[in-house]
Amino acid sequence: MKRLGWLLLLGCADSDPTVVVYDGLDDEPGRIVVAQAENELPFAVKRLGDTEATKTAGLIHRLRSEALSPQANVFVCGEPLSVATLVAEGVLLPEGVILAGRVRGLVVRSDRDHAQCPSSWLDLGSDRWRDQGLAVADPRYGSTGAHLGVLRSVLGETEYRSLLLGFDVAGVRLVAGGNRAVVEAVAQGEVAFGATDADDVAAAQALGQPVQFLPLPLDAERGPWVMTAEARLVAPRTSEGVMYLDWMREKGTQVFRSAAPGWLDPSQLPTGLTYDPNLAAEEQSLAVEEALHIFGAR
Repeated sequence: MKRLGWLLLLGCADSDPTVVVYDGLDDEPGRIVVAQAENELPFAVKRLGDTEATKTAGLIHRLRSEALSPQANVFVCGEPLSVATLVAEGVLLPEGVILAGRVRGLVVRSDRDHAQCPSSWLDLGSDRWRDQGLAVADPRYGSTGAHLGVLRSVLGETEYRSLLLGFDVAGVRLVAGGNRAVVEAVAQGEVAFGATDADDVAAAQALGQPVQFLPLPLDAERGPWVMTAEARLVAPRTSEGVMYLDWMREKGTQVFRSAAPGWLDPSQLPTGLTYDPNLAAEEQSLAVEEALHIFGAR
């Protein structure tokens, strides 16, 4: 009877309704969430993900290209700048659910003494870490580019460029394959440090890799960059999308956090760096261009 009531509410009692979710988060927790949702909701859930290396860039391009005829009902994303941009463009609606949060920082080998690690991003840009080796994922994709946009929006053009030059002195190595490849480079001892996110390190630790995560503040006064994972409605609003979002709010957040190490309840997150996400989104392209110019292809 409950299923029939839901189907009547959806206006499709004689068909099998489907909610389409574009999911830019990791594949395994995304699949677990969808499987649980299908067990409890009166419709099928079709999930479309992206690759680790290009995570969420492909889905964002797809959402924009489909804006006049949307194919998705819900977008799940762990990059707040992308969410802010798509909301401003009218591709996404303001309505959403925060699933969890993660911190940006450094991955180092588990046997490395913390005294031999940078205390902040600005410290990492000092001459102390010359030629130690710093793995950075291709900033054209994923959270790396967004982080650069945040840094430029907070520091300004001159100080941001100075920081990039300091990173370059440390010995930047651009790697393909996303943050997971960054963690792998550190685990193998190819570089001393890797710029990455807490969840990628947690995933590597679960596989027994000898790495640890250091949440890195901008400096002694300004905290780390904290990112949230959100589920947002794709415009225009649909009954299926609203119902899926309601389920995510009531149960999906807990399912996701249980399946995704490194992602925390928002109440457990440290005080993050204060920044304007819209300004950071505007700065991102230029920030990435400057980084690629300074780091070059290695």
